[in-house]
Amino acid sequence: MTSPSFRSLLLRVLARARWHRRPIAAALVAVAVLLFARELRPPSPPETLVMVAARDLGAGEDVATADVTARRLRAVDVPDRALTASPVGRVLALPVRRGEVLTDVRLLGAGLLDAVRGDGPELVAAPVHLADAATVSLLRAGDTVDVLGAGPGGATGVAARRATVLLAPSPPKSSAFGGSSSTSGGVVVLGVSSDEALALARAAATEHLSVVVRAD
Repeated sequence: MTSPSFRSLLLRVLARARWHRRPIAAALVAVAVLLFARELRPPSPPETLVMVAARDLGAGEDVATADVTARRLRAVDVPDRALTASPVGRVLALPVRRGEVLTDVRLLGAGLLDAVRGDGPELVAAPVHLADAATVSLLRAGDTVDVLGAGPGGATGVAARRATVLLAPSPPKSSAFGGSSSTSGGVVVLGVSSDEALALARAAATEHLSVVVRAD
C-alpha cells in the first residue's frame, strides 16, 4: 500500500513533468511550422552572370579590365543579348553609365549593326574620313546622316543616304585662341549597306566627303 508521502511526491513529479512538456511541445510545434513554411516558399528565381560597367564610359573607348565587372542578376531582370563574357578589348559604340548592363548593341560589331537596320539590308561598318573637323565634332553615335561628296569641279553627289553613325570621335580640344586644335577633319564609323560602303570608298579616293544630319 502506497504511503501518503510517496503518493504526494509522485503527484508533484507528474505535475512538474506536465509543466515541462508544455514548452517542449510549443517548441516542436514552432519547428514544424517553420519546416512547413519552408516547403511552401517558392524557390529562389534563377540568376544570370552578366557584365556591367564599373564606371561611366564614353563612345569610342576601348574597354579595359577595370572598366567592367561581373554581377549576378535575376534572369527576369537581364536585358536581351546581355554580355556574359568579358568585352575587354572591344570598342564602345555608345556611352554607358556606371552599373549599366552591357549588351551587344553597346559595342561595335554584328549586334550593333543588326539593331541599327533591323529587318533592312545587312549592314557593314565603314570608316569614313570627313573633311570638316567642326562637323565631325558635332556628330554623335546614333545620328542619321547623308554623306555628300564634292569633286574637284565643284559637283556634289550623294554617296550614302540615311547612314547611321556608329562611332564618332570625341570633340577636339580647343586651342588657347578658342579655335579647334585640328583642321584636317576626322574619321567616323557609319553603318551602311555593302553597296554604299563601296560607293563611299570610291568617293573618298577623289572627293571631299561631308555629311548632313537628318532629323527624321
